[in-house]
Amino acid sequence: MRLKGERHRRIGASATALALGLLGLSLPFGCDGGGSGGGSVIFALFGAKTDFMTGNGPRTVAIGDLNRDGMLDLATANQNGTSVSVLLGTGTGSFGAKTDFTTGLAPFAVALGDLNQDGVLDLVTANRSANTISVLLGTGTGSFGAKTDFMTGSGPLSVSLGDLDRDGDPDLVTANQNGNSMSVLLNQSPLSLTASLGAPASFTTGLNPVVTLGDLNRDGALDLAVANAASTTVSVLLGTGTGTFGAKTDFTIGNGPLSVALGDLNRDGKPDLVAANTTDSTVSVLLGNGDGTFGAKTDFTTVFSSNSVALGDLNRDGVLDLAVTNENLASMSVLLGTGTGTFGGVTNFTTGSAPGFVARVDLNRDGTLDLVVANAASSTVSVLLGTGTGTFGAKTDFPTGSGPRSIALGDLNRDGKQDLAMGDFSIASVSVLLNTTLP
Repeated sequence: MRLKGERHRRIGASATALALGLLGLSLPFGCDGGGSGGGSVIFALFGAKTDFMTGNGPRTVAIGDLNRDGMLDLATANQNGTSVSVLLGTGTGSFGAKTDFTTGLAPFAVALGDLNQDGVLDLVTANRSANTISVLLGTGTGSFGAKTDFMTGSGPLSVSLGDLDRDGDPDLVTANQNGNSMSVLLNQSPLSLTASLGAPASFTTGLNPVVTLGDLNRDGALDLAVANAASTTVSVLLGTGTGTFGAKTDFTIGNGPLSVALGDLNRDGKPDLVAANTTDSTVSVLLGNGDGTFGAKTDFTTVFSSNSVALGDLNRDGVLDLAVTNENLASMSVLLGTGTGTFGGVTNFTTGSAPGFVARVDLNRDGTLDLVVANAASSTVSVLLGTGTGTFGAKTDFPTGSGPRSIALGDLNRDGKQDLAMGDFSIASVSVLLNTTLP
């Protein structure tokens, strides 16, 4: 079942709107056909949202080809129940009716991966209230076998997949909010018809961990970088390549880090850390030494209640820049990198209300990164088109369902352009917006 969204048309006329009208298109509300900043901008347009029913409280959305037909499908983790919803794509941007598969209680996140190495994507959910993860093996038809549950620490909020023991298959890591720990479960499922994981190994972190995987000491083994949201630290746990990790080393950052990202900020070939600190309204930058240790933090001021950070070369100078959402001030801060690990002054851009997740992607295929932001309170996504100089045009808001918490990107109708899918947390649906940018 799907619910048709209402197209919002701009009131008033302009040459741009007139030209689009002749083609049967319209500008969404919040767009005046122009933008701020330098450079020319090719408009990125989206059609009216189409809502597809899911289970109750879809918090996260994953995109992948679940039935091997070459078309992208959707899977949502339904936090307010015990299910994951699967919607099979038609290749036109539309989806069939949902099929719900049972998970543990309160699945907070869903991830896709081929756990048993049969060429078919499987589902994994982190079940916050059950202290488990559920693994559902795919059949290759878009259907899934019954869940197998595995214990984790207390209150898993996320699940990440990565080859932690270098045996060629994905292992699992959960960030456990109530246990102040990470659980590592090594995959024993390859060439098996049943899901099999090793006993969970628990590794201590700080308070309320948020995890990112990466090779921090350049030894070919994945390590863990953990932002501790209820403290002022990021914990680094170095992997041995056998699926185990050394004791955490804490590095001081700002107060209330809600996300952490990895990238080479000073172009020395060594991974650096960036954390968005909601209490301090800063981002902390820690330059890596290449051995898994980091220098002292340097804080850069954003605006207010910074909660999500994305890295990308926003001005096409070969240097990574920062985009940070400010949840309580309906804005996003952009800080341009110098290539030395420092950043210029902050430039702020208006978004919708309560911006959370931010993604950087080239929506209009002009070779420049654009920014897309999920606005939970205004039930919109804001699109800010990049000029290639590090500035962005004025936001264009596109309506979604109620309370989007995250954004999934993919070419849902096979036209070569990136489309958007958002879980509508306050209602039982996922909103799909197709990219209608002219070639």
